[in-house]
Amino acid sequence: MRESGVMALQPRLHTASAIRFDPALAHTITTFVNEGYRYKSNQNWHPDPSPRFPNPDSIHPELGDDGAFAVIYDPRNETRPIACAAMTRWHGDLEGYVAAGERGWEIKTVTTQVDWMRRGLAGRCVGALVERAVEDEDCGSERKVQIWVQAVEELNGAYWRKKGWVEVRAYQKPVGHWGSKLGYRLLVMLQEFERK
Repeated sequence: MRESGVMALQPRLHTASAIRFDPALAHTITTFVNEGYRYKSNQNWHPDPSPRFPNPDSIHPELGDDGAFAVIYDPRNETRPIACAAMTRWHGDLEGYVAAGERGWEIKTVTTQVDWMRRGLAGRCVGALVERAVEDEDCGSERKVQIWVQAVEELNGAYWRKKGWVEVRAYQKPVGHWGSKLGYRLLVMLQEFERK
């Protein structure tokens, strides 16, 4: 597909409620995410046989009541995802820690089908979710919206820094955790966006 065709691909937003009431959509998204999470571009990780979502229903608690997925579909097959990202309310990091003043949203479950990587599609999905969060009326009088990301330094830390996220804290994880052969740094990152 020519680059002009790639530029035309735009994310479709699926709210938590839409996914909850469409079992086929929940199945499509969870299957795609599970396939994406099996791929690791780093030889320092053992393949992880466990799925990101054990079954389609497991997507619902992950999204909560007001989360969303942004999905880009293959232009040759409108039912086949090629990139996605999810957004949920921020409830603290994977260690269970949340500092005073931390609020907003978290971007997670970002993946792209291997044949479509390095074309900016995942970034486009993230951008659609950030735009949704910035326009959210439930943010009250807050002028800035906090958007959080948790990332593995050795896999995608550089990607998120390039996109403007900054490290707030990090945790050193041991060999064997999440299949790591060498251990890794788990980053907790933040970017604030002005409300429109």
